[in-house]
Amino acid sequence: MKNRRLLAILATAAALSFVLSACGFGGEEPVEQVIVEEEVTPTPEPAESPEPTEEPEPEVWEPTYTSADGSISIDYPDESWSNKTDANGIVSIESEAGGRIVVIHGDAEDKETLVLPDSEDMAMTLERALPLEDSEFAISEYSNSDEAGANVIYYVVKYNDTEKTEGIAQRIHKYISNDTEYYEITGETGAADDAALAAIKSSVDSFKILNESALKGAATGASAAPAAEGAEAAAGEGAGDGAAVDAEPAEEGASTGSSGYTDEELADSNVTRTIYNNDTGSPIVVSNNGDGTWSDRFGNSYRFDSSDESIVYDQNDVDFYYHGEAGDVAYMPITYEE
Repeated sequence: MKNRRLLAILATAAALSFVLSACGFGGEEPVEQVIVEEEVTPTPEPAESPEPTEEPEPEVWEPTYTSADGSISIDYPDESWSNKTDANGIVSIESEAGGRIVVIHGDAEDKETLVLPDSEDMAMTLERALPLEDSEFAISEYSNSDEAGANVIYYVVKYNDTEKTEGIAQRIHKYISNDTEYYEITGETGAADDAALAAIKSSVDSFKILNESALKGAATGASAAPAAEGAEAAAGEGAGDGAAVDAEPAEEGASTGSSGYTDEELADSNVTRTIYNNDTGSPIVVSNNGDGTWSDRFGNSYRFDSSDESIVYDQNDVDFYYHGEAGDVAYMPITYEE
């Protein structure tokens, strides 16, 4: 009986101990529970595709240059040329090979200081001032005419000594002017061949005035000078327009300076004569063909009036004036009275 009671007490004590432990009374403190968060690796966002790079469009070469102010245009000789200057009335285009064309625009005030080569002799005087000797250059295709109310002067210079001209072998001059303004177009190349000259000439001839300048009608993209292909082209254009075209270089050894004639021929009025354009006063040297007709160096033909020799007609019946002078008068230096 006593043993059963003891067992009951022990069982009750054990149960009580368990309850007290569970309620936090007595015994060791409960172990702190640590919660370990699992590290989550973020899912990488897909990389954005880079914006496609736009390839720059290749520049398209334009054969014609128009000035920034829209007043003029001029064709490039070829794709090696580009614009270099466009400011203060000056436009220049240049070649990688060294060629250059410069267009200068001036007003009436600027023109006061401009020396116009209004005769071939004056053009020669300007070349001599570089300074050059007559044997070091030759002028060809000289013309001085009135076009659409403007004076147009055009000529070509070929140089024999390029050291004195800083490498320039050929140069083209063109002047378009009136009393209030002018354009001066100068083209030059270091090459001495005809192809190089033709390219420069084509560009100079393409010059156009795009604004309402009074000179616009005289700059239509075509030169007032006769074509360079030969006398046939000159005969069709030069004399018929009343242009003074003369002094094509003669064969080597036959010329005096750039005239294309010997001293004896220039001094003899039976061989050469100086006639004058009635509109511009510019001189033209003509030579006797021996059949009653005369011709200039470009093949234009002339006849003297049988009743009045001071009157001369070309093949298109344009009249010129003869003052009884031999050809050398056209090449005499101009003197000015002080």
